[in-house]
Amino acid sequence: MWVRLFVRVAAIMMAFVAVLCLANSTLMLKYYEYKERSQMKALASAIDEIDLYSSDATQLLSEIISPAGYSLRITDSFGNTMFSTYDSPVADYKGSLSGNNHDSDGRGEANEGFFKIERNGKRLFGMLSFLSGGERLELTTQQSLLENSARIANEFIFVVSLLCLAAALVWILFSVKRFSNPIREMKDIAENMANLDFSRKLVPSSSDEIGQLAVSINTLSESLDKTLRDLEDKNRRLRDEIEAERRLDKMRKGFVANVSHELKTPIAIISGYAEGIKLSESDGDRQKEYAEIIVEESSRMNEMVLSLLELSRLETGNTPANIQNYNISEQLRGIAERMNTVFSETQAEISMDLPDELLVSADESKIAQVISNYLSNAASHVIKGGEIKIWSEDTGEFYRINVFNAGDKIPKENMEHIWESFWRGEKSHKRENDRFGLGLSIVKAIISLHGCSCGVYNLDNGVVFWFTVRKAAE
Repeated sequence: MWVRLFVRVAAIMMAFVAVLCLANSTLMLKYYEYKERSQMKALASAIDEIDLYSSDATQLLSEIISPAGYSLRITDSFGNTMFSTYDSPVADYKGSLSGNNHDSDGRGEANEGFFKIERNGKRLFGMLSFLSGGERLELTTQQSLLENSARIANEFIFVVSLLCLAAALVWILFSVKRFSNPIREMKDIAENMANLDFSRKLVPSSSDEIGQLAVSINTLSESLDKTLRDLEDKNRRLRDEIEAERRLDKMRKGFVANVSHELKTPIAIISGYAEGIKLSESDGDRQKEYAEIIVEESSRMNEMVLSLLELSRLETGNTPANIQNYNISEQLRGIAERMNTVFSETQAEISMDLPDELLVSADESKIAQVISNYLSNAASHVIKGGEIKIWSEDTGEFYRINVFNAGDKIPKENMEHIWESFWRGEKSHKRENDRFGLGLSIVKAIISLHGCSCGVYNLDNGVVFWFTVRKAAE
């Protein structure tokens, strides 16, 4: 851009200098002659005011003619020379009035005006005029002087024009670059903005329109950057919401499938045994056995439905927490002692590292469900003769309760699913008498109701489930 602009402005300057030199070479001499005519007319008027017959006429003529550098000849009406500078200065020569001194070249034009003649080998430019007393005035200057003056003036103007042109080109180059640099930078930044890169900013170098344009581009860049960030943030939130909806829909479908599976088996069992009772009316012992199985399966279904209702109430917030202060250490020891029979089935060794008193602020009955679920889960997965350990940690605002069981680790890909309803970690949906895959879902809902957190992590020799509970206010 700056090259084209420089070439155009330089071409205009060079054309201007060329026109100036051409005009000087063709018109300078004519201009000089025009100025000489004007000056000769002014001198003629000044001479006409002098009394040529006075004693100081010669001095006055010399004072007028000498600064101008003209040659002068004044003759009377009879052709006699009165004053002349052709052979000597005016102050030293005064012609006789006898009428015998005529022009040496015999010139005697009677017409007034300007002329060019050659006299004694010299080309002269002059003016012939008649004064008010009838005297004839002739003013001349050498034509070569005018031509030399015009030539010297042309040479001087040509040299000065070239120097000025060179200086102007340098100045134009500097100005064009200075003018085009911000525009080029604006172009680069506009291209970056088109590529969604808003990191570069313009630094206004002036307060004119270019500087104001730089400020406007910076404002536009910041506005676009903010708008795009807002759009990206909204798009990200929208994607997250869509993904969450997909997960919820997937969980809903899985939940329905799992509930259907869990209900289908006991219903089939109840239906089968009820049919058996109907067909074995005479066998009282078998009817009693079938009835017990029906009662057992009904109880199992009732327990599952109650767990689902409880989970639903917890997740929807329809079950408020009865917050009170109590000693959770005592609660942990009591629940562990009541579950000794469960632990003894796997010959597990249970140990506790708890202070005598850990005062917390929570719903005691709901935290009891959490502890029972954790301990039941530990008893179900501990290896035979393995260790189950309970300990606490002080994290500042909360106590963190940890339950460890020795055994297999939880696969990494299953970590986020263990808190889902009816999820057991295997695809077979193997039936267990008292487990539906709802325990950890209820734990998470209860802990969320308290505004606390829960989690799980693997150790080299087992798994640790933990939850936090808020400390009691002092």
